[in-house]
Amino acid sequence: MAYSIQTICSVVQGKFISQDADDEIENLVYDSRRILQPLSSLFFALKTEHNDGHKYLLSAHKKGIRNFIVSKQPTQQLSDSTIILVEDTLDALQELAAFHRGHFSFPVVGITGSNGKTIVKEWLNHLLEEDYKIVRSPKSFNSQIGVPLSVWQMNEQYTLGIFEAGISSPGEMEELEEIIRPTVGVLTNIGEAHSEGFLDNTHKLAEKLLLFKNCPVLIARNKDVGGKKELIEKNTQLLTWGSAESNAFVLNSVEKQKDKTVIALTYQSQANSIVVPFVDDASIENAITCCCVLLVLGYEVEVIKERIAKLHAIDMRLQLKHSINDCLVINDSYSADVTSLKVALDFLKQQSSGLKRTVILSEFVESGRRDEELYSEIANLLKEYEIKKVIVIGERIIEQIQNKLQPAVHFQGYLS
Repeated sequence: MAYSIQTICSVVQGKFISQDADDEIENLVYDSRRILQPLSSLFFALKTEHNDGHKYLLSAHKKGIRNFIVSKQPTQQLSDSTIILVEDTLDALQELAAFHRGHFSFPVVGITGSNGKTIVKEWLNHLLEEDYKIVRSPKSFNSQIGVPLSVWQMNEQYTLGIFEAGISSPGEMEELEEIIRPTVGVLTNIGEAHSEGFLDNTHKLAEKLLLFKNCPVLIARNKDVGGKKELIEKNTQLLTWGSAESNAFVLNSVEKQKDKTVIALTYQSQANSIVVPFVDDASIENAITCCCVLLVLGYEVEVIKERIAKLHAIDMRLQLKHSINDCLVINDSYSADVTSLKVALDFLKQQSSGLKRTVILSEFVESGRRDEELYSEIANLLKEYEIKKVIVIGERIIEQIQNKLQPAVHFQGYLS
């Protein structure tokens, strides 16, 4: 989706310093080093504790950006540009993302907690991708900046969103709730991580729960919210898991074996035995949380068993290895989807300054999209990130992508 710069100015309650054109904006950027499609991008001059985006306005302009949101008059000459002045650029970014979120009615899973947010998000994506077209937070984009950039990815092709939210001080979650607006809430846990800005764990819990103040259903450990249910909005259905019979999900037993764990979980009077392919406590808890989400979404237990058994450790995401001949190898084989590819290509760009970039791809299965559309987008990404060599494996991807690549790209295809 795209919005005119005139519409955006109205949404963020800004004032034009200059207006060259009423461009259509598709991309939001705040880092002048990561500009890929300048003509359709809007640059936010964000101020952080350690930096000020106003210092990079000219750099962004030299890379083709012609639309800017600032909180003070630029000192540099930005010719042929549209510049919007706002009181706070971060507020403007969040307001625009919240406006964008309001255009969509498909389900959204919102995740917060002290630990495990990214793992649960990635595992839910893996467990649900056969049935939904999923938009999710890239990497661990869960901050005041990361959340609006994640939600901005939403468009009409998706049928489910999964976004994580992290906070470090009081008052932050209310802003993120207005952007994410989850329809299914997940609280992974409340531990000691990120406690510096809060009075105690109860204070931190209360702040994190603000993500779910308008959420119909919340899944959480009874260990975290038991005895503190007054912190949860009355219009939110709380479904806890734990060993007590009073929980919605009753954990009857946890039996660790050599390389797997068998959990006995009762939901709606139905006892289920599910095998989790991990033995560490954190992974077991994260897997239980994922089971609970799938049960709430109406999945049959047999389907859940089959999919949970195929979970992998998240360390298969973005592994950087130093190889022979001064090569760097980035392994991102956990997921094969466009969001993961874009994250991996961005990581490749960061790590490969001065080196030629090669990408090896297998077929993207169960994407829910037509091959023509899917592989055209992949080819465009490879062009944007200046990939010099592409190696693909699989008949479909060979047929679809070879003619979409730039003539200068060295291509190799293998059937298997």
